[in-house]
Order: sequence, then C-alpha cells, then structure tokens
Amino acid sequence: EDLALDEAGLRLVTGDEDAGRATLEDFVAAADGAHERLPEALYVLGMARSAAGDRDGAGELLHRLVDEHEASRWAWKAAAALTSPGWEVGREAQLGWPLGETVPELGRALAPFRYEAGDLGGEGGTRRRARALHADALDVLLASQQDDGSWIAATEPGRSGADVPDDFELAITALGMQALVTGLDDGGLDDGGLDDEARRAKIARAVDRALAWLVDAHERQVADGPEAYYMDYAVWSRSYLAAALVDALEAGFGSRDVVAERCAVALGELAERQQDGGGWSYYVSGSLSDDTGPAAVSISFTTAAAVLALVRVAEAELPLDRAMLDRATDCLLRMRNDNGTFTYMLHHADEAGGRRDDPLGAAARGPVCSLALLRAGAGDLGDLRESLALSAEHREGFLAERGKILMHTGAAAQGSHYLLFDLATTAAAVAALPRSERDRWSAPLLEELLLFRTADGEYVDTLLLGRAYGTASAALAYAALR
Repeated sequence: EDLALDEAGLRLVTGDEDAGRATLEDFVAAADGAHERLPEALYVLGMARSAAGDRDGAGELLHRLVDEHEASRWAWKAAAALTSPGWEVGREAQLGWPLGETVPELGRALAPFRYEAGDLGGEGGTRRRARALHADALDVLLASQQDDGSWIAATEPGRSGADVPDDFELAITALGMQALVTGLDDGGLDDGGLDDEARRAKIARAVDRALAWLVDAHERQVADGPEAYYMDYAVWSRSYLAAALVDALEAGFGSRDVVAERCAVALGELAERQQDGGGWSYYVSGSLSDDTGPAAVSISFTTAAAVLALVRVAEAELPLDRAMLDRATDCLLRMRNDNGTFTYMLHHADEAGGRRDDPLGAAARGPVCSLALLRAGAGDLGDLRESLALSAEHREGFLAERGKILMHTGAAAQGSHYLLFDLATTAAAVAALPRSERDRWSAPLLEELLLFRTADGEYVDTLLLGRAYGTASAALAYAALR
C-alpha cells in the first residue's frame, strides 16, 4: 500500500495524472479509516481531482479530511486550501514538479540566512567603497542567475514548472537585469575589475538572457490573462519591466522595435489599472465576495515607482500617454501632507480622510515620492532634501524590522518588505542632488545597506521577497551612490 501511494504521487507530479489519480482512488476506497497514510491520500487525491476540474469531488475529500482527521497536518493543509483565494475563485490545483532541476535552488531560496556585513571596501572613501560593494553584489547576481535568464522569486516553490511566470518572477528578473546593466556604464567599477573585457562580456551575456526571458515571460502573461485576488502585483511588475527594458535598450541590448512593443503593452496594462484619482494601488479588495468592487485608492510609493518608469519611457523617446503621467503626478502631489510626508494610501471617495502623516511610519517612502515628482517636473530639490532629512531622522524605526517575515509589525506599521526598496530609492534620490551635497547622505546609507548583507554576500530584507530581489536592490543602490 505504501509503495502504491508513493508511486501515485510520483505519477501525478511527472505528468501521468490519470494513472496516479486512479491508484489514489483505489487506495482511498480500500483503506481502513485508521490507516496512518489515509489523511495524506485524501489530501493528494483532493488536489488531483481539483487539477482535473472536479471541484465538487475535491471539496468532498478535503472536507472529509478536515472533519475526520483534524489533528493531522494534512487536514491543516486541506483547511488552508479550502479557505484560500484560489479555492474561492475556482482556480484548479497544479500538480507539476516545480521547475525540474532547479528544485535545490528553490529550496535554498527559502533557507535560513545569517547577516554578516563583512569588510568590503573599507578604505578609500564613500564612492570607492560603493564601487567595491556594487561589484560584489553584481558578482552574486551573476552567480545566482538561472540558465533560462531569470532569477528565483520566493513565490516559485509553490508553483509548477508549467505555470506562467507570476508578477514577482517578472519584477525580480527585471530588477536583476537593471542592476547588471549598471555594471556596463561609462563610470566603470575599477575596484571590482568590471573594466576587464571578459567580465563585461559575462555581464552582457547575462543581460541578453534576462532580456529574452522577460520578453517571453511578459508575452506569456499577457496571453494567459490577468489574475488578481486581494492584490494585483502587475502594477509593480509592469513598472519595473518598462524601466528595465529602457535601461537595457539604452545600454545597447535588444531591438528598439521589440522594446517599444513590450513597453507599449506594459504601459497599456498600467493605464487599465490607473485609478480615477490618478495613481496606482496593488491593493484590490479585502474580500473577494464584496459586491462593491475594487477599492478606489492610490498608494503613494506604488504610484511613485510607476511615475519613475513612465519618465524613463519618455526619456527614451518611446510612445507615452502624457495625460497618464500628468494624472499620476497630480495624484502624488495630493498625497503630500503638510508636514512633508506622503500618506500611505489616498482614498479617492474622501481624499481628506484616512490620511497617514506620522513621520515614524511615513518617512521612508518620502524620498521615492519626492524623486518621482522631481523627475516628472512637478517637484523641486527643496522637497527632495526635506524628504531625505525626514527619512534619515526616522530610519532606525524601519531598520528594526530587518529580517522579519510578518509584515507591518513596527510601531507605526513599518514592514520589512519595504526596506531595501526604500534604501535603493533613497540612494537614487541622493544621486539627484548636486554632487557637493551627496556625501552627507551617502556614507550613512552605505552602512545601512551593509546591515542587510548575508554571510553569502546576498542581501535580504525578508525571505518573503527573497535573495535575488534584495541583492538587485542593493546593487542599484550602490550604483547610485557610486
């Protein structure tokens, strides 16, 4: 019986689903109620029925498992499945083995880590240290890139290799490619030896692979159609994709026609998601059964990231609906509070209500919002300086969230999942200042970034987003501080 159950499981994940399901049906029908592996068989058969489109049959088994074996971990998994958004909207289970030969890498992506800053670039001043740290982070990205050109996202272990890449995979690979492109510019990375032609060629090959993967993944996502439950992370993936494509094009990668087409599609998707109030939000709804429809809100730092992407498209002289950018910048301006902070979320039905202006919770998102306004021609350096000062004053409260898995656990709802985004965009804001002002902000930022470096040379703020996201964000920060 044990051998039959093991064989059925292997058949299911290797594509022989009919035979695997038939073996499980026989096992469940014949098994004594006290059989120690019956809960496992009920769960796996429930998932197999779901994958085959038999939702009612799957629900019957999963409910039986919860009712009859409540102390089993398989019953807990069944309860989680029955209460998941995917179950609520009728999404079928996926049985395929996750990404074949990359299973060890997927396991490592979620493995525990230890922070260890090391002593990289300890001499020679801020810019020299930033060059050395930048080169080191790029080496880590080169080593962790997958053969297909992508980087692993923390969402992948729960997905099948047959699945269309999700928005996390798309966004993280866009960030990885964008970071590598910074190693090829005219500034050079002499501390890391990136002026050496062999290493530059290695980076160029990695960018080529990432670009090919991104174009294909985006095409597959568009063909597959949108899939959003409580959150719609396409707002992030399309913003990062557009900015990364422009950076690659301006560095000499890809054809202008292909990049223009992908950017046009991505911007069209952003246009569809733009709120009537002008901004963007990845928050859709708190309830899938809510008849009121998606929430009419814009999130400040999400809108800022989209604005920065739109500006990059405009700088590359690619087609852009200027009205979309103008509405977004106007929304960002309305999000600015009297004390210089930006509210987390703007509720368009009542924009005066529900605003958050506590600097402890709001200060870290200020630099990216002020930078977006500056780059779009709707802000000034005075506002940028004010945001940088507020961010530095309250940075300690954010850094305390480093490495946590639970979100929004800080006293003012700060969360670990924003930290490297905040530091990378703050570094970009510093780079927008006159050169004579930058050192004041750069040296502390370098020390703060090193707090997120692991013993393996990667960067992590939370495993929910993963090592590749963190390392790419740190590399972009170092490139700006260079």
